[in-house]
Amino acid sequence: MSMKTPRKKKLALTAERVYEIFKHIPDEECHFLGMDPNFARPDWMFLTVIPAPPLNVRPTVIMFGPAKGHDGLTYKLGGIIN
Repeated sequence: MSMKTPRKKKLALTAERVYEIFKHIPDEECHFLGMDPNFARPDWMFLTVIPAPPLNVRPTVIMFGPAKGHDGLTYKLGGIIN
């Protein structure tokens, strides 16, 4: 007679779900994690907005003739967003 052991249910955690869990950690429990909630919270470890430099910092590149192109930073930012 073999007894079956109960299987543990696996739950896939997405970045959004972990962010929501971290956002709801009370300030009192932040102290147990070694964080001062006035200066650091677990949900602050996630980038929710990508800081992008303005266009005047990443100017267009002049090519041959009237053609203009974007600099490498603009292409990298586009790649991150996509």
